[in-house]
Amino acid sequence: MTTLLQPAVILAGVGLIMKRIDDLRDSLNKQTDDLRADNQRLDGKVDRLVETLAAKALTPKP
Repeated sequence: MTTLLQPAVILAGVGLIMKRIDDLRDSLNKQTDDLRADNQRLDGKVDRLVETLAAKALTPKP
């Protein structure tokens, strides 16, 4: 038996599901941004390490 309350309950449930999807998307976007920032920091460290090793390799040995 269908009542007028059921469509409202269904819509409320759909709204909650959509809110949860938005929250998960926001969380995933933040994690992605954090990983990109970490990657940039690591790239900088690797670049400095390569430069240091190259400078040592090019330094004449006595």
